[in-house]
Amino acid sequence: EMQVSDLEKAREIFEFLGLEVQKYQENKRLSYRKGTVHFDIDTQPGKNPYLEIESDTEEAVWSAVSALGFDREQCVFMAGSKFLEMLGFSLEQQKNLRFNENDR
Repeated sequence: EMQVSDLEKAREIFEFLGLEVQKYQENKRLSYRKGTVHFDIDTQPGKNPYLEIESDTEEAVWSAVSALGFDREQCVFMAGSKFLEMLGFSLEQQKNLRFNENDR
């Protein structure tokens, strides 16, 4: 994962290297950090925001979950593509996931 200031220039660099676009996904993200725990509030096009909690240890994640007032039953662990499927996006839709003009 990386951030770029000019999406078109990044695309040109990848194409120059011989790479082909496999998928394009937009999301909105607010990121926070406390110690080793990273909190991301993500929004996918047309869906409600969700909270992603990551750290270098499982113990730190569960501690953060508890500190926020959640319990284990409210959490899911899965790959990003599977989570997008759970949100209702097909594998084909995931290849071109964009906000419409009203949502930007």
